[in-house]
Order: sequence, then structure tokens, then C-alpha cells
Amino acid sequence: MALTHEIPTHLSVEDTIIFGLTSRQVLTFMAFASPAYGLWEQGGELPLVLRGALALGLALLGLVFTLVRPAGRPLDEWLFALVAYLVQPRRMTWRRTPDPVTDPVAAGWAELSPDLGWGPAPFDWSRQS
Repeated sequence: MALTHEIPTHLSVEDTIIFGLTSRQVLTFMAFASPAYGLWEQGGELPLVLRGALALGLALLGLVFTLVRPAGRPLDEWLFALVAYLVQPRRMTWRRTPDPVTDPVAAGWAELSPDLGWGPAPFDWSRQS
């Protein structure tokens, strides 16, 4: 009789932990809900309406970041991609660098002798008598 083994087919699906949300989604929401609660509790000098609107807006922003997934990716990944795009240069200039094989002076071959700081001191043949 041949042995049969069950092959898992749901390896690309994340595990849900509470209310159908994954651990990443729960942590994302908590990253927004915690400051919203702190603003609500500690913002005593603000008017009640403004404090409530700011806390509610922050909590709703957390829900958006938690639940909206354009093209199957979370919004924080899209935000990171946008920031990475904005900080990278738009123009590249080509500059010729010296080739160490054809130009040994530019390569500084004299400085390429190994310096072993962790081993014993090198033997100095000039002190031999």
C-alpha cells in the first residue's frame, strides 16, 4: 500500500488572530489607536470637540491603513515606496573611474599590503644581524 501525505495548499495565506485580522493588521491598528487614545485622555487643554475630532481622525486613519490594501499590498508599504522614490535622485551622471588593472598608480597598489592587526607583529628582516 502506498503512503499518502497531505500537501498544504494555503501557505501564502496569513494566519488571523482576532476579528479576521492578521497580526500585522492588529499591530498597525494599535500603532494608530494608541496615540489616538493618548490624545483623547491627555489632551485636556484642548476643547472637547477638537480633541474628539483629532482622536477619531487618528483612529479612522488607523482603520484605513489597516484595511485598505491596493494591489494586495498594505498602505504602509506604498508609503515607504513613495518616500523611497521621493528621496532618490532622478538623474544619474556617468563618470569614468580609474581602472586598477590598467592604472596601478590610481589604484594605490602600494597601500594594498595586508595589515593584520589581530596577529603577531611582522618580522623585521632589517634588524637581523
